[in-house]
Amino acid sequence: MTRPVKNYKVARLSSASLADRLAECERLARRNAREGFEGYAGDRLDRVVLRFKPEAAHKVIGREVLPDGSVRAAFTTRDLEAVKPWVRAFGNLVMWEEPQQGTD
Repeated sequence: MTRPVKNYKVARLSSASLADRLAECERLARRNAREGFEGYAGDRLDRVVLRFKPEAAHKVIGREVLPDGSVRAAFTTRDLEAVKPWVRAFGNLVMWEEPQQGTD
């Protein structure tokens, strides 16, 4: 079932700007990237620290650049199992630093 298309008269608009909305979207995207794995799986909060090889550094937001060009990223999660497939997707470009149980 298709919905009818709505038409709006733009002649009634006096001004329009997306600048504020775009800034808000960018702020939300950064927050979601930083806190994306906190989830609602439980009360326990685990700290995850990952080290990415230099080849993957450009894919990591909120990172600490290390002298060898690799980057370290840290975040918290309530569901460590949900993080594992995401980390595995990077293959040999990432190494677990914390917690030890994440490496299995």
